Amino acid sequence: MMKLLFDVETTELLHATIVGEDATELIHIAMMAIADKWRMDDFRDACFSYPSLGELFKSAASNAAGRLAVESARTSETSRETAA
Repeated sequence: MMKLLFDVETTELLHATIVGEDATELIHIAMMAIADKWRMDDFRDACFSYPSLGELFKSAASNAAGRLAVESARTSETSRETAA
């Protein structure tokens, strides 16, 4: 199981939780990304070997970006309704 926490405004990776048999193979990627202040796009643009567990980061970042887009659209819609 992998859980990544991104800053909503900057999309920077703030925290990673990785649990499971292969956690030790993945946590170093999260540690590097946090130290280098990677953003969602950095994960989506990175070239991970395929198939590999590292590809999970790209998938998680894409999912987070999709959720952020939906939330932004919902907030924008609410703002327009309030203004009307």
